[in-house]
Amino acid sequence: MDNTNSPTVPLVTGDSVLQMIPQKPPMAMIDTILAVDAQKAVTALTIKEDNVFCEEGLFQASGLSENIAQTAAAQVGYLSSLAGEKPPVGFIGAIKNLTIEQLPKIGDQLVTEIEIEHEIMNFTLINGVSKVGDQVMAKCQMKIFIADTEQA
Repeated sequence: MDNTNSPTVPLVTGDSVLQMIPQKPPMAMIDTILAVDAQKAVTALTIKEDNVFCEEGLFQASGLSENIAQTAAAQVGYLSSLAGEKPPVGFIGAIKNLTIEQLPKIGDQLVTEIEIEHEIMNFTLINGVSKVGDQVMAKCQMKIFIADTEQA
């Protein structure tokens, strides 16, 4: 990624992450922003037992897709904050080719990377992949609608 810190040195952690995304606990599904540029973002989430998407010790598919969406939100929110703007609200318009390879377990650190494929008006098409270590957990293509700040 261009113009970013190494993914080993987080850009944003803790409660500061919540300023970059519209979701708040218990629905926040990222806890660290590792890297951001105009085309990509990388986030992390340590899976905790009290996570609303955990069931029988595993982080469920719905949590994985929400994590990918929130990684896209973190990219927009981080870049907006650099510009001195309030982060816009986005909505998942469609999820395509969702593949769940396996479910992460409590204690795993999920690292998710999104890359923008296309941006047209208020729609952004991203490709996302979530991994624990080198193991792919989930991947998909997602269409996200960004609300006008006047409407949000």
